Amino acid sequence: MKKNYKLIIIGGGLVGLSTAYNLVTNYNGYSTIKGEDILVLEKNKFFNDKGSSAGSTRQFRYQYTEKYMTELVIQSIPDWQKLQQFTTNNLIEHVGSLWFGDPKLPTTEGGINPAEKTMDKTGVPYSNLNKTQIENWYQFKNLPDDYVGFYQKEGGAINLPETLKTFYSQASIAGVQMLENTPVLDIKKRKWKIYYSNRRT
Repeated sequence: MKKNYKLIIIGGGLVGLSTAYNLVTNYNGYSTIKGEDILVLEKNKFFNDKGSSAGSTRQFRYQYTEKYMTELVIQSIPDWQKLQQFTTNNLIEHVGSLWFGDPKLPTTEGGINPAEKTMDKTGVPYSNLNKTQIENWYQFKNLPDDYVGFYQKEGGAINLPETLKTFYSQASIAGVQMLENTPVLDIKKRKWKIYYSNRRT
C-alpha cells in the first residue's frame, strides 16, 4: 500500500466520500488531486448507519431562511446532474416540498414567511396555500384557522444510500484508496503524520 498521500480523509460518510469524489472529478479538463494520492479512512464499514449520514433519505429543498443557502442549492444542480450519469437509480426523487403551519412561528428548518421571501429573492417558483387548500388537496383535517403554507414542486428526497455508493464507486475508479474498519488513533504534526489501525479481517 502507498505510504505517502497528499490528502488523507478521515471519515467515509457523506462528507468524506463527497470530498474524495469532487477532488478527482474533472473540471475544465483536470482534477484537483490524482486519485492514487488520496486515502479515505473509515473506522466502521462503509455505508454504515453509525454516522451523521445514516438513514435512507435527506430532504432536497430550495426553501431556506438564508439566501446563500438557496443559492448554493441552485448552483449544485449541474453537479447533481453529472453525478446522476453514473447510476441508473434516481439520486433525487422530485416529489415536491409541502410546508405549512403557523407562519409566525420559526422552526429548526426555517419559518414559512422567511423561506418565501428567500425564494422570491432567488426566483424559485412556489405556490401559496391557505388552510382550505391544504386540507382539500393534501388530505389534512381540522387544521388551525391561521395555518398557511406553500408547495415547491422541485423539492424532494435524496436517495442517500445510492448517493454514497455513487461517490464511493467513482472515487475508487479514479484510484482513491479506501480503507474501512480503520480508526485513526493519533495525528502528530511531524510533517502531519497520521497513525491508524487497519483492523480489516
